[in-house]
Amino acid sequence: PKSDLPVSFNSTRDADGQVYYFSHLFMVLTTDLSEWRDAADNLKGGILAEEMGLGKTVEVIALISLNKREEHVEADPGGLKHIGATLIITPPAILEQWKQELKDHAPTLRVHHYTGIKHWREATDDMMVKELAKSDVVLTTYNVIAKEIYYANEAPQRALRHEKRFEQRRTPLIRLSWWRVCLDEAQMIESGVSNAAKVARLIPRENAWVVTGTPLRRDIDDLFGLLIFLHY
Repeated sequence: PKSDLPVSFNSTRDADGQVYYFSHLFMVLTTDLSEWRDAADNLKGGILAEEMGLGKTVEVIALISLNKREEHVEADPGGLKHIGATLIITPPAILEQWKQELKDHAPTLRVHHYTGIKHWREATDDMMVKELAKSDVVLTTYNVIAKEIYYANEAPQRALRHEKRFEQRRTPLIRLSWWRVCLDEAQMIESGVSNAAKVARLIPRENAWVVTGTPLRRDIDDLFGLLIFLHY
């Protein structure tokens, strides 16, 4: 029978009959499991790690075409607009390949190339959000999201002599709740400490996928940044 305990935990009793839970994996002995949960139970997405040339891009396009958000909620209590779009973050070198593959295999999808908040000087933040929300697929690059770090976090509170005249701009990438966020060539964020990795983690999403043909280059630590992005 399936245990109700989190993975790697077992239970035992002490001499007084008190139940204890222990895990050799986490080196934990506790009487309270309320803070422990199986991340896999809440994981939506995963790692697609096939070798080069086996069609990972086409598989992701098939997923986009077949697994769509059933209902659109205009906004949640936090003000996030829920949309049915997939955000794909890719190295600049293969962005055009994504465009071509989408055109070849899913020509009816509305594709938008997001080039960064700085290229939207004439647009308000709300205009950018509306534009991206109309798309089925939004393509951008690690270079672009790395620069969005300045527009992804709340501005620090400073003791200013005068109030700021202008509101801090916020990237539309974090003002939307995406149906899916996909990192292509995800080994680009393997350490988890780059600006691109930090922004990718902040982007609200329902499902998350990392796609890579080279998930391990040195050792198992190369998976660290990918698992952080997946909120695992």
